[in-house]
Amino acid sequence: MKVARVILTIFALFISVAAVGQSRGIDVSRYQKNIDWKRVKGAKIGFVYIKATEGASYTDPYFAKNIAGARAVGLPVGVYHFFRMTSSAQEQFNHFKRTVGSRKMDLIPMIDIEVADGCTKAQIQKRLDALIALFKREYGCAPMIYSSQVFYNKYLAPRYNRYHLYLGRYGGSRPVIDGKGSYSIWQYTRRGKIAGITTNVDICRFNPKYTVDAIRIPKNAK
Repeated sequence: MKVARVILTIFALFISVAAVGQSRGIDVSRYQKNIDWKRVKGAKIGFVYIKATEGASYTDPYFAKNIAGARAVGLPVGVYHFFRMTSSAQEQFNHFKRTVGSRKMDLIPMIDIEVADGCTKAQIQKRLDALIALFKREYGCAPMIYSSQVFYNKYLAPRYNRYHLYLGRYGGSRPVIDGKGSYSIWQYTRRGKIAGITTNVDICRFNPKYTVDAIRIPKNAK
């Protein structure tokens, strides 16, 4: 009986460690420079979001290299666009679509919105609604929304609470949003250390309600 209990304990520990690995993710851009993706995967990272574009004209110079490297080692990959109020939703979407092209995304696309560019809440929401509609039409799914907890509650809550939310909050406390709903992914540090990346990196984990399967892009998406 004791042997059986020991075996069950070891098995439970193995499953727990595997689950923790699958629940942790990172997001990367040019700031992480050259990444050793094989070592990243070996560090029990379960998924990655990679910056593609910003506004209507900026393309992250490491985007193509990052998405190829991450997919080559089998990491589930998502792609994100940094939203700006300095250009229209259509211009930003066109730029994202051109940049991503036929590269396969495993995870739903993400809109990163962190700056108001001097605009009001109503103005931001109107343009964000337009961009979300374009993403839905093209990819057959709603995008995830990334923001800090502070920015999200000031400019976006509760209108977007029904979407998957990837929220940054540091210091040990999980994100809390105004209104009904909750975050899907919590970015808990900007100063993470991961094997294969020489700089600090954002690290996140899922809300216990979710796994990576909850944010996989539909099979019929482009």
